[in-house]
Amino acid sequence: MFMRACTPYLAAVTSSIGIGYGLVQLAPGVVQAAQRGTRPVTVDFRAVTEDGQPILDLKAAEVSLKVDGKARDVRALKLVQRSRTATSTRATPPFTTNGGGEIGRDLILLVDDDSVSPGREAIIRDAASQLMVMHGTGDRVALLGVRPGGLNIELTTDASKVRAGLATMAGQARTGETPADVLCRTRVALQTIIGVFGSHARETPPTVVFFSSGISPPVTAMRTTLGVQPSLCTVEPAHYEEVATAANQSRANFFAVLVVDGNNSGSSSDMRAGMESLAGVTGGETMRLAGSAELPMGRIAKESSTYYVASFDAEGGERNGGSHRIDVRVTRDRVKVYAKPGIVIAKAETSAAPRDMLRTASVYRDLPLRAAAYSSRGGDEKAGLKIVALFEAAEPSTTLSAAMVGLYDDKGTLKAQWTAQPAELAKPVVVAALLAAAGHYRMRVAATDSSGRSGSVDVDLPVQLTPLASFRTSAFMLGVPQAGAFAPRLQFGADPAVVGALEIYGVPKGATLAVQLELAESEQGPALANTPASLAAGPGEDGRTAYGGFTIAPLTPGDYVLRAIVSVDGKEAGRATATVRKVLP
Repeated sequence: MFMRACTPYLAAVTSSIGIGYGLVQLAPGVVQAAQRGTRPVTVDFRAVTEDGQPILDLKAAEVSLKVDGKARDVRALKLVQRSRTATSTRATPPFTTNGGGEIGRDLILLVDDDSVSPGREAIIRDAASQLMVMHGTGDRVALLGVRPGGLNIELTTDASKVRAGLATMAGQARTGETPADVLCRTRVALQTIIGVFGSHARETPPTVVFFSSGISPPVTAMRTTLGVQPSLCTVEPAHYEEVATAANQSRANFFAVLVVDGNNSGSSSDMRAGMESLAGVTGGETMRLAGSAELPMGRIAKESSTYYVASFDAEGGERNGGSHRIDVRVTRDRVKVYAKPGIVIAKAETSAAPRDMLRTASVYRDLPLRAAAYSSRGGDEKAGLKIVALFEAAEPSTTLSAAMVGLYDDKGTLKAQWTAQPAELAKPVVVAALLAAAGHYRMRVAATDSSGRSGSVDVDLPVQLTPLASFRTSAFMLGVPQAGAFAPRLQFGADPAVVGALEIYGVPKGATLAVQLELAESEQGPALANTPASLAAGPGEDGRTAYGGFTIAPLTPGDYVLRAIVSVDGKEAGRATATVRKVLP
């Protein structure tokens, strides 16, 4: 909880506070390199009681772990809790990472609409809506359909988009669906699930909820009585094995929700067996949805909010980039464990240069990184907007040896590139400056460290100025005061204060501009502290720079929101926000 002892922080910060090129000053720092090849392998699992209550006090000694049938010592056991209340308003994460540290949750709703009879959509709408509320209004949600050309709302924090998509959802089940139809529909569903696992891979496990009235289980021989040609719509064990492989490469929590629909074959025992087979190969769980959605959806929300991460040391031969069988159990009675049946263990000595990592879509996680980017106005907007990219190694004991940043447009074309110099890599937060036209980009940061590890992180980046009434603003950047200048930060540990910097463009001559800063626990929460920001001239004749902040030493670790409320001639014109993440030093 924020303590009243925290005070506004308005130390002398230069007016060239530096969202633009070359104006950000950082203190150099030298850190020791980590030893390569010693990082343990991690396995996620959920442990719940028979009625679905998460268990919160497991010890490493209570966990039995086998890899390819061989018992392993659990080196460490970490409990991760991500519970949210129905009224939570979580702030937007302050950075993207390839190595953990993101607080928010992703909920992916996948609907097999070809299996649902017209008129039975309401039960799925109700279930999906309840899940969204239980996860929290600030979490990201996606709504996808199995049927090509159907539902396709990618991850967003805008719940209204998902609700609009749910309103348009329509059951497409065929009257008198034949067993051959079920086989073809199942093949499409399995391929879609594989795609979801591959395209929504995150270091923070997403929750995937698959709604269907049933799919075919794997069959070991062609059922010629179905009248289906051998080359058309078979569902073999190998098809489920492909799903298992994709699941093993993902950290998603998977729930197969059987929508009981008496109007088609989805209620048959075979279709239920298919859902159970799907849950088995994904390390997931099956739920039955027949009437009220409150109980099963509440269980999904509760179970997916808590999980364990068990660490073990891999043997040399296991670091081959292949899949290995995993068996996780606990010694307590009446405890259910949900874990994927396999895990992919990366090769021991994989390494790639930054330039090579920019040329591939593969994500490199051996070197954990954090990254964020901010847009601001350049001297000539026709030439493009300025982008300041910030990145750092997530492990304090890491020395970066090389790094590059690339900007890719929505067609995958590399539009801008930046290469770090040795002096820049010696700083605690590396600052890259690029120029690009307004638009939507994927920014990739690729780096190596002194021990040879490689890492890459992709940032979804809209390059634009933020409209604010009759004005526009830069992105709201956070940092710390340092030697009379502004030093950017991605997160805050032992730092005594946080300072925000915001550029405002289009200020009319003679207008009275004022910016009030507030620190709060959420986007819409009440202010815990407030202070007027200092204003400086520029950039440009119509530009102003607002800066100021607060001491944060009394803050407990967590995410907070710094708000900048812009007023002109005494009337509020708009707001800008940024997330302050405080961690233990």
